[in-house]
Amino acid sequence: MKMRNFSFAVLLLSVLASGSICRAVSIGVIDRVRSKGVLSNADLRVIDDFVEDAVEGLFLSRDFTSISKLRTIILQRKNSSMQSAQAQYSEQFSESSYKYLSDLLDRSDGLEPAIRKTSTIINLWILIDGLEDIRLVELALGKVKNSNELVRYWAVHAVTNESIVQELNDGGLESVEQASKILRELKGVITSSDSETLRLITKFASASKIGGTGLLMQVTDVRINRYAGWSVENGLLDAMILKQLHSEMSSTGYSDAQAARRFGQLYSYVMQKYIMDVSGGDFLTDKERNDLASVLVEVEKYCVSEILDMPQSVIKTYIERGDSAGLSREYLRLFGDQTHQGKLSVNLDIDYGDGGGNAKRAIPLKLPVKRQG
Repeated sequence: MKMRNFSFAVLLLSVLASGSICRAVSIGVIDRVRSKGVLSNADLRVIDDFVEDAVEGLFLSRDFTSISKLRTIILQRKNSSMQSAQAQYSEQFSESSYKYLSDLLDRSDGLEPAIRKTSTIINLWILIDGLEDIRLVELALGKVKNSNELVRYWAVHAVTNESIVQELNDGGLESVEQASKILRELKGVITSSDSETLRLITKFASASKIGGTGLLMQVTDVRINRYAGWSVENGLLDAMILKQLHSEMSSTGYSDAQAARRFGQLYSYVMQKYIMDVSGGDFLTDKERNDLASVLVEVEKYCVSEILDMPQSVIKTYIERGDSAGLSREYLRLFGDQTHQGKLSVNLDIDYGDGGGNAKRAIPLKLPVKRQG
């Protein structure tokens, strides 16, 4: 790092610590550039210097208050205040951000101790996410498979940022290629992702116009498998997944058998797990039980009622009454048993895969009994 940059970083951080941000000379310089209608080469160098010094300051600081303030300073200055200079300003800011953040991410890999390394990397990723710059997606894609769960989460967060998705949706061929690259990387981490990362991927799948359906199906398969293995976490995520599956189905006039089958199996597992618990299993925490109840009620109201073509709140009523027997009867009505197909499956006109021989399974898979210990 140049001595000028070091001096600036120290000055800026000391100013941040004192709470007198506006007295920093360099902030005045970049703000004057932001207010210009046409930028010279010297102005572009000011932008480059500002980005280099500011992100270096973020890298060096260990004080959370200073880091937060400095991040705010950077994000507030990512765009020009003059429309006529916006393209020039944004291009230089983006180019400089990529150059210096890429360098700092590489340098952060060598930091010790581990907690310092993780905290620095996370701070850089929070900044990258806030910049909402599609150029920086390349940096994020290189980290979505990182072994550190927090790093992986923030890398996925940056890739699936709503502004990035919108830009991809609005773009041309280059955006299609970029979106396809993102999809490939996300598909590669779904099975190893925790529920919070899966939530980000689900949001991306629902918003993306390019390949989001396949991503959603894979996320649903992971959730179904985790229910079957009793390793699922964050039941509330399933409301988001089920409502998005329902949206996929309804957009095709309920002709999408793959989405419908997954909808039926996942909702069945949620309901089976809840019934097992309230029928004497008592293995869920209060929060886990309430989360599953919320999923059942919300999906009944917004999805099941539409599939059955009539408003219903039967599940909600039985949950409020604590009537596990009533819930079991409603489960049989919706999903059926060995003697008859359930109403939900009939209306969706689906089966649940191979049932042995040449037969198709007419009812969802049964949730295995929870193992003790």
